[in-house]
This record gives sequence, C-alpha cells and structure tokens, in this order.
Amino acid sequence: MADRQEKKRRNDEYDTYESYAFAPVDVPPPKEEEEEVKRVNAISPAPSDLKKKANETSALTAKIADMKSRELATAERLGNEIRNVEELRKEVVNVENLKKEIADVETLKKDLNEARAKIRELQKQVHSESGQAKAELMMLKQTLREMQQKEKE
Repeated sequence: MADRQEKKRRNDEYDTYESYAFAPVDVPPPKEEEEEVKRVNAISPAPSDLKKKANETSALTAKIADMKSRELATAERLGNEIRNVEELRKEVVNVENLKKEIADVETLKKDLNEARAKIRELQKQVHSESGQAKAELMMLKQTLREMQQKEKE
C-alpha cells in the first residue's frame, strides 16, 4: 500500500514539472537569436523552390543515368573495335609472313631451276664424254686387232 502511495506522489510531482516544462513563455528571444532566425530564413529556400530543386535534381539524375548508359555502350563499342583492330593486326602479320614464305618459295624455285639446268648440262657433258670414250675404245680395239693381225702375219 505504501508503494502505491509513493508512486502516486511521484506521478503528481512529475505532472507538476511537466506543466512547467511545456508552459508557453512570453519572454521575447534575444536579439542574437532573432538575427540567427533571419539568417536561416534567408538561406532556406521556400517550399516551391524546394519542389523546383527536387525536379531539377531528378532530371539531372536521369541525365546522369542516361550518360552512364551511353558511356557503357560507347565503352563496349570501343572494346569491340579494339578487338577487331587486334584481329586485323594479327591478320596483317600473317599476310606478311605468307609474303615472306612466298618469296622464299620463289627463291627456292629459282634455285631448283638453276640446279636442273646444271644437271642437264652435266648430263650432256657425261654423254659427250662417254661418246668420246666409246670412240676411243673403238679406236683402241681397232688398233689392237690390227696389231694382232700383224703379229699373226
């Protein structure tokens, strides 16, 4: 029972303090506070200005988003172009290598034709020498027969 009475007394005290805390005060604010309020009011925009600024902000945000998407698309397109250029560079290198190989093949063909001509020349020379050797051999055989015949006689 004593606890209840104590609680009631505390609540009554609290209500009394609360009424003092929220009571209107008729004391005018000091000059410094008035100047501060004027300064804040001068800086703070009106509600219609806030709406305009909000609209401008949303429009600018939309423009930024659009610009970002364009930037991404441009970056992607440039990436594709870079890959294409790299592929073309590889193809150019391949073509240059093929040109070198073709030049090497042409040189080899020329060397081969020169070697064939040399072989033909050597074959003619061998054929000619073999013909001369046959002729000499025939002459020697003839001479040998003649000598053998003279000996028999």
